Amino acid sequence: FRWAVFDRFIDEYTTALPDSGFPWRKFVDLIAAVGPTQARTDAFLSASESFLRVPRYEISQALDQLETHGLLVREHDRVHIVPDALGDFLLENACVNSRGETTGYADAVFRHFRSDNLPSLLSNLAELEWRLEQKDSPGRVLQGIWTEMESEFKAADAVGRCETLEALRGAAVFQPAQTVRIVRSAMDTVARPGFVLNYWEKTQADVIEELPNLLGPLAHVREHTEEVIRRLFALAQLPSDRLDHRAAKVLRDLAKYKLHKSVSFLLHLAEIAATLAREPAAFRGPFTPLDIADELLEREVRHEEFQELTFRIGSVPLNHTVVAPLRDSALTIIAESLNAKDPRR
Repeated sequence: FRWAVFDRFIDEYTTALPDSGFPWRKFVDLIAAVGPTQARTDAFLSASESFLRVPRYEISQALDQLETHGLLVREHDRVHIVPDALGDFLLENACVNSRGETTGYADAVFRHFRSDNLPSLLSNLAELEWRLEQKDSPGRVLQGIWTEMESEFKAADAVGRCETLEALRGAAVFQPAQTVRIVRSAMDTVARPGFVLNYWEKTQADVIEELPNLLGPLAHVREHTEEVIRRLFALAQLPSDRLDHRAAKVLRDLAKYKLHKSVSFLLHLAEIAATLAREPAAFRGPFTPLDIADELLEREVRHEEFQELTFRIGSVPLNHTVVAPLRDSALTIIAESLNAKDPRR
């Protein structure tokens, strides 16, 4: 029913726009794919001119018309379609047919707009792919794009890899398996150095610095939790010039008690930490399983919230009956460490 309403709405909406021969439906489909985007830049206008095959001045006029009519909303210097559900509807109709099969639209937009709109484009397409998967649709909108990106990532220098990893942040939670494959390439192969603007060098160390923030959300995907935690732990063992090691910070955050955080996730994390603690290399670096145990032994939850212009900081007491197994796991790690033959442990 919602899809029928949106379909009728967009038909009536585009009919109300100036009858100048401009491809309104194609243009709003494009904004749905790449938004929020900086639509006034030369890069976007040039790519749109090639993609839609209309003069860029008509594209600029169309942006004004859509903003005036309220279909596009500008936030800072970026525009996007409102409501969000309408944007989702437009993108799905453009990318898949009535049988749920891909139309090739996603690949075409990717080729034209990847250089300047990759983060938002990947995020939108990954969310679409996830929605199709929930409906058991054959979709595979991103299949060709992932194949191309993985191949390019393996061949890229450190600059290209850093750009790809940064662009993946919004898509990672919707496409965890594909993101984990790229993380494996980033960690298991060394990128050759590259230069940003021909003077600022980036190396494998910069690639490694991008990984913790990408891996953090993936730890909550059950089938990838152990691999993600182990990879974060391996990253936390590496030397870093930063005062606050990024991988160690993400691991501590994952182990913290938080309002609404799943106890089953923390139990799984405690089990992984206990296994890590028994491995010979676990205590050779600055971060150890004891740092995870330390977080699990906290007695209350720090809680922060915003309400209008008010920022509140407080604490919430734990239900110790519920968290008792977590505390027992942490204490077991400590007891085993105290009785270990390795003096460092």
